[in-house]
Amino acid sequence: MSQTEHKPAVIAVVGGKLQGIEVLYLAAKAGYRTVLLDKNSTPPALLLCDHFVQHHFSGATPVPGNCPEIDLIVPAIEDDEVLSALKVWSDQSGIPLAFDLDAYAISSSKLKSDELFCQLQLPKPKPWPECGFPLLIKPDSDSGSRGVTVCCNEDELARYRNDASGTSPQVMQEYLEGPSYSIEIIGTPGNYLPLAITEIHMDSVYDCKRVTAPVEIPESSRQELEAMAVTLADTVKLKGIMDLEVICHQGVMKPLEIDARFPSQTPIAVYWATGLNMVKILCDIFISNHTIGEYCIDYRRCASFEHILVKDGQVEVLGEHIMATGTPLWLARDFFGADEALTTYRPGLRSWVATMIFTGNSQEAISVKREKAYARIKALGEGNTLETKP
Repeated sequence: MSQTEHKPAVIAVVGGKLQGIEVLYLAAKAGYRTVLLDKNSTPPALLLCDHFVQHHFSGATPVPGNCPEIDLIVPAIEDDEVLSALKVWSDQSGIPLAFDLDAYAISSSKLKSDELFCQLQLPKPKPWPECGFPLLIKPDSDSGSRGVTVCCNEDELARYRNDASGTSPQVMQEYLEGPSYSIEIIGTPGNYLPLAITEIHMDSVYDCKRVTAPVEIPESSRQELEAMAVTLADTVKLKGIMDLEVICHQGVMKPLEIDARFPSQTPIAVYWATGLNMVKILCDIFISNHTIGEYCIDYRRCASFEHILVKDGQVEVLGEHIMATGTPLWLARDFFGADEALTTYRPGLRSWVATMIFTGNSQEAISVKREKAYARIKALGEGNTLETKP
């Protein structure tokens, strides 16, 4: 199907969990039509798409049936068999695939990523046993915070090794204190754009519970982080999008991991803070062949993107794992005072989750909005009836 200015692009989003929610949300903001494909009949992103196709991608079934004509395939999943099937679908149909399988093969392994940091002589955390305790242990292939462990002494390390006997290889490095930041980089070889930097706020199990933008860091640190992202993208010859997570320890930006796939959480925070839409940029690159130089980063406001668990009127801000409930989320506007929310809330429910999006002229102003919103939610536990409805 050829795209015209009167006919919006149709984006196939493969995977209806957290990454899929992110892509579908931003695709709608860009005015695109969306087709969600997932092996499950009721994925969390079900209510955010224009059309849904239940399909299990595999080597035997790489091409979905009953799928509308589309302009771009955007994987929102980290499954090697599915990704290989999508490459076959793209090759057979001629539909562009907004995914770099070669870069992903490096970034999906924390060991390979760590080797890349060493090769480029980036200031990464010290390895074990050079680093001593406390020690951070990360499984090689798990995404995000899954399986992350901190050992503070030999006894804890011995217990971990006993419990983890027979598991996949791990990255073992020094545990560092300091704020965590993330930056996306997007483009093709020789033409990369580092996007806005966000701050990553963790819960007690090292899962991201809140993303804020913009960040207050020295200009030299900003330039250092942007240069690091460009160097990494250039080295892996990135074609698409990748994010880099770092920790700022004693004023030095130290790389923790890279992920060459569409991120979750940070793109929506960047969108609300700057107006830049990463799905639109991907579409411009893969469909319209636009150059990256046409975009600029201009902070319009402050933004906070955070996850809450509500139970019997009590509100707890927790990592994004709480959003993987299996219940479809719906998009709410002016949700208890939040600008927008993605939520499982229904009137009368005593337990539900939401991703809350707050904006303001400052993070202090956002804090005021947040406190008022959560006070209204807590009022539900006191038997009050509020007007927010799905």
